[in-house]
Amino acid sequence: HDQDQDQDQDQDQTSRILDLQEMETIKKLLEETKETSQSLEASEQNHLSLLTNLLSTKSPETIRSVLDGMQLTINISFPKKGDK
Repeated sequence: HDQDQDQDQDQDQTSRILDLQEMETIKKLLEETKETSQSLEASEQNHLSLLTNLLSTKSPETIRSVLDGMQLTINISFPKKGDK
């Protein structure tokens, strides 16, 4: 009998409809996530532009002195054709 109650509670929780306040909260969170993602993309693009400019316009000695003590990690991934 207890197992039937547990199953009923599980079904109630999975089929529950969100109220308007919950939907607004989710909408805000999604918008904040989108804004943060866009901000990070802009920042990454800015850093990439600076690095590209540095590598293409400065001498190797200047590049070494600018990058002295820094740690630079480059991650390149190629998505599968179906993942675009």
